[in-house]
Amino acid sequence: MKSIRTFQLLIGAAFGLVVAAGAAVVFSTTSFADTLHVAEDSYIKLDKGNENNGSDKLIQVVDGVNNKDQTGFVKFDFSTLPADLISADVDRATLRMWVEKVDSAGTIEIRQVDDDWDEGSVTGSFPPGYVTFVTARFVDFEDENKFVTVDVTDLFKDWVDGLVDNFGIALVATEGAKVSFGAKETDK
Repeated sequence: MKSIRTFQLLIGAAFGLVVAAGAAVVFSTTSFADTLHVAEDSYIKLDKGNENNGSDKLIQVVDGVNNKDQTGFVKFDFSTLPADLISADVDRATLRMWVEKVDSAGTIEIRQVDDDWDEGSVTGSFPPGYVTFVTARFVDFEDENKFVTVDVTDLFKDWVDGLVDNFGIALVATEGAKVSFGAKETDK
């Protein structure tokens, strides 16, 4: 059986969501929830420009010194989403990431990827752009071998409405972070 210790994008949508006494009550039959799985993932090493890591079992994200940064990339498969989905239908989109190992705690920034890429050819010599900050999550030693989550609703809504191209997300380490996330190739 294929592992789920990787990245997932959890989508929740419901028309006519009412919150009463802290509980969500859906009064329409048009609600849905979906889990989008990884289509492609990889990471780049800036100091090893031509190296491709698309088949690795881990996505290593490192805030390095002397140009030794490592940045992760993840794209999701949108084929299971309803064809008529619009952002107004989406209540929440949550990115769920499996933290395999924490060598050094720090913040992982989630950024919007601006250029197309594929896991078989992305390298540090020609990385896609990833300037737009989406959100961040501090990853500590207690997060090892657990899922961590961040809200990416606004980015997902922009993808759904076609305001930005869906080229996935970049994982950028800051504050000395050195974290390994589960890739879709993991055998766990």
